[in-house]
Amino acid sequence: MGTMFKRTTKRNGKSVRAKKYTIEYTDQTGKRRRKIGYTDKEASKQLLLRLEREVARNEEGLTDQVQGHRRTPLKADLEDYIKHLRQEGTTEEHQARCRSRLEKMFDSMTAHRVREITPQKATQFLLSLREVDGMSAKTHNHYLVTLRSFFKWGVQVGRWKSDPLTSLSTLNVDAHEKRERRPLTLDEFKRLVEAAKTRPLENFIERIPTAKEKKRNQLKKMGQERALLYVVAVGTALRRGELKKLTWSCLDLDTTKPSVTLEARFT
Repeated sequence: MGTMFKRTTKRNGKSVRAKKYTIEYTDQTGKRRRKIGYTDKEASKQLLLRLEREVARNEEGLTDQVQGHRRTPLKADLEDYIKHLRQEGTTEEHQARCRSRLEKMFDSMTAHRVREITPQKATQFLLSLREVDGMSAKTHNHYLVTLRSFFKWGVQVGRWKSDPLTSLSTLNVDAHEKRERRPLTLDEFKRLVEAAKTRPLENFIERIPTAKEKKRNQLKKMGQERALLYVVAVGTALRRGELKKLTWSCLDLDTTKPSVTLEARFT
């Protein structure tokens, strides 16, 4: 049986009684445990009864997994979720992106446990993305989908019983689009390539007109490489992340029709 009492300590030669009750009980391993209760006697009594009930359930193999995870720090949940993504075969970029978004959301909502994430906090964070940070509706949706995927995983593995954000929905990107998107004209693309080629050197010379020849050549080469990258991007329709995955083995230049081949897992 558990017990409740208020501890007494000596201060300046006087006996001082604690304001809160100390609860003492025996766990399922037979070890004696102590836990600080409340100043209210009845509330402390209910806490003792709950602890003893949990011990009894553990002894009978009725452990509530969800209840146990309620105390798990979000950082630990996040690490397990990233492990899950890794096991699913997702790319390192996707894992890093999910980690960054979730950490940003958890910090903004000052949430340290799953139970501290509410629809109100999530809505406020997503609203700040658009009103304060100026992010697009598409980015808003990416953050929401990432958070919903995290909760969906938790429900599937039995960490929590339900997704608290089911009431939140993604935005209509077309209705919230700020700029009309269109492809570059051929003339605009030519000017982009030319600017990419000359801008590094021009910007540097504006600040340091006496730049040495070696430095000028380095910046000239940088501009040529940057311009070439734009040409490759337009010629292949590869995106930035895909271009970063290109290696020499992806190129076939010794044919009448040179080509670039990127593995499907990167596209």
